[in-house]
Amino acid sequence: RSKWASPDMFAYILLVDLVRTLEVESLILSRARLEIGFSCFSTFVVTATVSSLGIPFPQVQLAEERPTAPLLLRLFGRKGIAAIAALS
Repeated sequence: RSKWASPDMFAYILLVDLVRTLEVESLILSRARLEIGFSCFSTFVVTATVSSLGIPFPQVQLAEERPTAPLLLRLFGRKGIAAIAALS
């Protein structure tokens, strides 16, 4: 499922409206119609959006201990990471 499906749907609708309301007809030689494929796509987008509301948020476990540093930072330390970054 694409996170850009909903903005795409609205962009298609606005683009078709723009093409239909153009004053100069010779610029675009195409009939802008949204047919059954777009209806299926819109149904998919709306149902996917609504169904995503039913997914619960993950539970956050509060840990008393301090989070560990990344592996490279633990191995080389701050000065070692700075030296590696300077050489790159």
